[in-house]
Amino acid sequence: SITVFRDAQGNFYGCGVATDITQRAQEAAEMSYKANYDPLTQLPNRRLFHDRIQVAISQARRENTYLALLMIDLDRFKPVNDCFGHSVGDLLLQAVARRMQKCLRESDTLARVGGDEFVVILPMISDAHDATGVAEKIRQALCEPFDLKEGVTVNIDCSIGIAVYPD
Repeated sequence: SITVFRDAQGNFYGCGVATDITQRAQEAAEMSYKANYDPLTQLPNRRLFHDRIQVAISQARRENTYLALLMIDLDRFKPVNDCFGHSVGDLLLQAVARRMQKCLRESDTLARVGGDEFVVILPMISDAHDATGVAEKIRQALCEPFDLKEGVTVNIDCSIGIAVYPD
């Protein structure tokens, strides 16, 4: 901040104080990231998902376009945790997130909203066939075996529900 003043002869003088807020800004950015992203998969969490779906609905309404929402639940995930432990289950969730992300466009949002539950927002699609095509691509990707660590390969499936806005 700077305070400007004038002396008796009319000369201007300034007195200022500067504060480096770099660390404070970095801490705020880190807190925001932790509040909005899942620490395990680095995907948007439920909180950020709710914000993004509201934005996507508003955009679809404004531009008179369709959007789809895919609800994805992993099948046979619990036995992985039970047989191999939670550390292997965590590796599986990370691998699942990477595989699903490869099936999506940059404009799509993949979020982890629960233990083994994921949601995909597909904005600006032509019709429901676009959503079913992406869902099938994800299903096929997740049906491939996961080599998680030496000697541990698991097979899972998924269940996918689809909703299309505004239908």
